[in-house]
Amino acid sequence: MSEYATKQDVQEIVDTAVGKAVDDLTDVMKTFMIQVDERFNKVERDIADLRNTLDRLLNSMDGFLARIDKYETDRLPVIASMKSC
Repeated sequence: MSEYATKQDVQEIVDTAVGKAVDDLTDVMKTFMIQVDERFNKVERDIADLRNTLDRLLNSMDGFLARIDKYETDRLPVIASMKSC
């Protein structure tokens, strides 16, 4: 004798299949989001490192410019006295 699927049977099959598909998709999305988060965190660390490097470079340049300015300022009276001779 042939058995027919009831509406309840079909609904259980659909719920099981959809539930598994949703669970599988959720796992894939979770893995992807973790990877994306890790990459963004790395990019943020790299940007912070670059900013620190840039700050150090600018401070070094400021120091060099201050030394050059002081050297030139100290030499102005010497140069002026040489021209007046």
